Amino acid sequence: MKLYFDLDDTLYDRVQPFARACKQVFPHLLAHPVQEVYDTFQHYSEQVFGQMQNGEMSLQDLHVYRCTKMCEHYGYVIDRTQALIFQEAYQSNQTKIELSQDMVNLLDALVAKQVSIGVITNGDAAHQRMKIKQLGLERWFKLENIFISGEVGIMKPNLEIFEMAGTGDDYLYVGDSYANDVVGAKNAGWKCIWLKKKDVASNEVKADYVVYNEQELCLSIRKLFALDM
Repeated sequence: MKLYFDLDDTLYDRVQPFARACKQVFPHLLAHPVQEVYDTFQHYSEQVFGQMQNGEMSLQDLHVYRCTKMCEHYGYVIDRTQALIFQEAYQSNQTKIELSQDMVNLLDALVAKQVSIGVITNGDAAHQRMKIKQLGLERWFKLENIFISGEVGIMKPNLEIFEMAGTGDDYLYVGDSYANDVVGAKNAGWKCIWLKKKDVASNEVKADYVVYNEQELCLSIRKLFALDM
């Protein structure tokens, strides 16, 4: 079986660089639970991501939109300059991201057992490549097994981006987003592990496996691929 991972909030925790950026630029937002603030930020990002991907909105305008709407949600009005200052802090902190030791150990074990692994991720090509480099993913993932929506012109949950990697139920995808990862993978005929970090309705499409944190995810994959525990 071939194994593909989502990048953001699956291979690494995206909340950590976001929280550091908030502390630097908008510390008053941390009066609210950081996961809640981050989820709000992501909600507004996802609202317009398709427009950015289709060339109807610039990446910078997306950054401004999601930040200003997040602040409005919590009762604060900011201008474009403040939004871009936050984005600069967020991107700066993203250059400090790292894999957990559990994830490093899992990837080492998968490669040692010669499991074919890859990444399918939505996002701007240059930005996702920066994160891939910072995380050192080239150590485990072959270049031809990394698919970025901003490079291939198709984004999850469209089944075509999964089909670029392969077709059939001998493919397993791991992701945290129900709408993008679970629905996309299942529609492509893949098996799926849903890393369910927040309470989201799962409707008619069901993941093959559901885990709730990284520790459970690593354990589940080790069992599925008969890796040393």
